[in-house]
Amino acid sequence: MDVKAYINKDRLAQLIYFENEFSEININYIKKHNLIESKNLEKLIKKFINGENVNFQNCFDLNTLPITSFQRKVYIETLKIPKGKTRTYKEIGNSINSQAYQAIGGALSKNPLPFIIPCHRVIGSNNQLTGYRGGLKLKKQLLLNEGIKFRNDKII
Repeated sequence: MDVKAYINKDRLAQLIYFENEFSEININYIKKHNLIESKNLEKLIKKFINGENVNFQNCFDLNTLPITSFQRKVYIETLKIPKGKTRTYKEIGNSINSQAYQAIGGALSKNPLPFIIPCHRVIGSNNQLTGYRGGLKLKKQLLLNEGIKFRNDKII
């Protein structure tokens, strides 16, 4: 898996993590915001993907990201999900006083910092894996690395 991490003023600003996602849109965004590739952050992210403990706490600032206030609420709540635990879209919604569960899924699908804002820890109400930009295989692998148990793609 190819991972590209781009920073702005020493803070992670954009993360791209699979080849077919690297499009002209990404290139234009990176140029427009004068983002610089960070090999150090890319190494940390690859360690995380491989199941190592990595602390990303000082790598980013939500206030510097071009996100909506709704996305910010969803991301802040998602950041509270501890490693090895999951939450449903409904639980995220209840925490931010919103029943717009599809909008929560939409916000998570636009997560500019996947892995760091752990959207892979958000699942369907039936404990099944649901949408993930990197594919459900990657989502399952990340959760397995965190100690989550499965039976037939359903969390137990």
